[in-house]
Amino acid sequence: LDAVGSFTKVTTFVSLFYLFLDFGFNSILLRDNFADTEKKIGNLTLLRLVIAIALIPIISILASILPYNEIAGTRFSAIEKHAITIFAFVLVGIALQNSLQVFLQKKMIYARGVIPGFVSSVIVVIVVLYAVYTGNFFLLFAAYVLAGISQAVITYAGLRNDFNLRLSVSKIGFFSKSLFLKSWPLGLMLVFNLLYAKIDVVLL
Repeated sequence: LDAVGSFTKVTTFVSLFYLFLDFGFNSILLRDNFADTEKKIGNLTLLRLVIAIALIPIISILASILPYNEIAGTRFSAIEKHAITIFAFVLVGIALQNSLQVFLQKKMIYARGVIPGFVSSVIVVIVVLYAVYTGNFFLLFAAYVLAGISQAVITYAGLRNDFNLRLSVSKIGFFSKSLFLKSWPLGLMLVFNLLYAKIDVVLL
């Protein structure tokens, strides 16, 4: 039961940062660049990867200063703080997958995510079972990192093969600035709503 509680605290804390990768980017991109969405997916992917990579050390630093009551055994222990750092790398897979989703949304081909999602789930089950068998707590979180990246890679491989999708990058600075200026109201609304719903995880 302690492991389950720790797992929930770790994953919930990191999930607070998921929306920084979403931030309404897909909706804005489809609204303003529907005709040439494919040409912008490379820029969107790179932007999200930069955000994800920047968030990882931030999450790790924040985790290191989270309170822990050693006597009562409440809040975040040292092991849980290390687990947060490991699980933070799941943001890389989320960044990739969220960016590819914009293509699925445009083409209305959501079924293309079934096979990658299934493979991802199988990876999670296998690695988690091994983690439980070996008693490796940290491996539980590594399973989701590996599964997320695998899902994105498989999705992209399928889209590249069937739709000739290429992740080309051009004028990334202008693209990023323009996207942020258009999406920040929606993004902040989503972030504040999430914080309102889950801030108790940090406080408790």
